[in-house]
Amino acid sequence: MYLSSDQFGEFLAFFFIAKSFLIFNAILNLRLQSRAADNPPAITSVIGIYVLYLIFVWYGLTKSFKWSSSQLVHGYSGLLQALLDYIYTDLIINIVIVAAVTWALTKKFTDPSNISKIEHYTDEPATVT
Repeated sequence: MYLSSDQFGEFLAFFFIAKSFLIFNAILNLRLQSRAADNPPAITSVIGIYVLYLIFVWYGLTKSFKWSSSQLVHGYSGLLQALLDYIYTDLIINIVIVAAVTWALTKKFTDPSNISKIEHYTDEPATVT
């Protein structure tokens, strides 16, 4: 029901061969259809973005496979428990709480009612009347 390490390796090889072919065609089409591709730094940047995309996809797939493989040792209940732990630690604590603290600090320092008024001074001498 789940992939073995060899099957996962074959999947990654097929996936990256297919993605590399599609990216290569996209870059060729970009060179034919875009004036920006005539600029060497621009096309190099696009190629760099695609390479980073492939690296991040490989990292995410590999990390997900290793994580789920280690959790399936305990059966599906182990996987469910690990998913609940992930939801609690990574989603609730790391996202909701960090977002709330960030929002509160931003509100405190950027809310106009919390910013004290600064008197404007001029260089002109005061006149006595």
